[in-house]
Amino acid sequence: MSDETDSILYYEGEVNPYKDSDFLEQSRERITQQFKDKDVLDRYLQVMTVGKTELESVIKDLMQKRTIDNSSGAQLEVIGDIVGQPRTLFDSGIIQYFGFNGATGASPYKSVADTDRVYGPWKGTTDPLFGTRVLSDGEYRRLIKIKILKNSSSASMNSFLSGVQVLFGLDKVSYDDVFPTSLDEGDGVVTINIGRDFNDPELTVFPGLDEIELANRYLNRPLGVSIAYQEPVSFTADFIQQRYSEFDAISGGTVQVSFDQMFDFYRSYEDTYYDFNGDLQTAAVNEPRFGYDPNTLEPLGLLLDRPEEYLEHVWDFEVDDQFGTFSVNFANVNETQEAQLAFLVQGTDFKLMLYWEYGYWKVRVETPSETTNRMITQTRSQDIQVTVSYNTDVVYFKIGNEDRLVEITTNLGDTNLQGTTLRIGGSYTTTDGILLDQFTGSVKTFTYLRAPLRAGDAIFAGDFISTESYDKLLTEAGDYIIY
Repeated sequence: MSDETDSILYYEGEVNPYKDSDFLEQSRERITQQFKDKDVLDRYLQVMTVGKTELESVIKDLMQKRTIDNSSGAQLEVIGDIVGQPRTLFDSGIIQYFGFNGATGASPYKSVADTDRVYGPWKGTTDPLFGTRVLSDGEYRRLIKIKILKNSSSASMNSFLSGVQVLFGLDKVSYDDVFPTSLDEGDGVVTINIGRDFNDPELTVFPGLDEIELANRYLNRPLGVSIAYQEPVSFTADFIQQRYSEFDAISGGTVQVSFDQMFDFYRSYEDTYYDFNGDLQTAAVNEPRFGYDPNTLEPLGLLLDRPEEYLEHVWDFEVDDQFGTFSVNFANVNETQEAQLAFLVQGTDFKLMLYWEYGYWKVRVETPSETTNRMITQTRSQDIQVTVSYNTDVVYFKIGNEDRLVEITTNLGDTNLQGTTLRIGGSYTTTDGILLDQFTGSVKTFTYLRAPLRAGDAIFAGDFISTESYDKLLTEAGDYIIY
């Protein structure tokens, strides 16, 4: 990183030297022998010196508490005045506070069992409803650092990332220097994904303030470059409700799309299925079949149980080249098939696939130098929710609500998923000549999360998130994920 980054994030200001004086001990040394160890006189000396000790403490603070990190109160405001950042934010965006149902601007509060992210923080007695906000010392320090970056940097990528790190309270950040295929030459967009929901009351370092508004106002970037804010769940296909959403770099957020906009579907012949009324219908060539159980009318999702019936999606900017997590829910698998492909992800120099073989679900990774298979031994169920997570060094996978992860250690190189194809269904011949036949079942949901997964504590922005945080994010993705 450049010097302009290091000066803000890692520089520790020099502390003025100061030698403390023990006024009480000095006074005790100066009395004559006949008054030494006399309790009354000693108490008198304590009374006489306590004011000097307090005054010295104030003088010491004035001399030493002059850096951003150790100053507070009025001294911190002096630094703010120097860099041009007042403690009070005017016309700041205020997130909705917890309040009664139906009240203007009110939001529900989070209960212990609540997994809905739509809730607000408690309003303090000094917190305003609209218009202005007086920052705490901790918030003010962060904003001063961001302001210094904006004043002094040349709007380089390093200085921008430093601002992101400070504003969102991240331990580390990383970025890919890629050009999304959906953008035209000349467009300038930088995408931020922080591995969590924006304005999360539990994780934000600016509770009650709109993080996106702060980022738009304070992050330094070249003229003509916009910021796109990407939620952690950047690709969702719900084949039960037939609702689809994905990140769009042009609009700068997650947008709802149609099935045809998200996927290319293939089947070279007509075929039948039962609709939501239990009536038999005929689907045209290359028309998807969203089937229902004719007896219970239960939705089955997208049927993929016929020869060479599959769908494909070409990854764009919604996927990360270096790391990510897939969550998919399959059902009604025909156990009579010996080996059948569920889904296939193809990077530049690797292939990652989930398949069913001899009654067990398996994950397979193929690279130019090696091939690895792992069996998911916990279940033989025809219905399964599988999580497959990858980075450049390892592939993790787990099923259902299990926290235990099974891993495949491998070298995926640069992975490079953008511009490559995801395939659900169909067939595939492995590098060692094994035929994974046509998938015979249905797919209910497919979700992509731009963060890799592992057990343990969550570390956002380019590292890992915990299985607990991952399950929470999937649950909180709202109406677009139905399990």
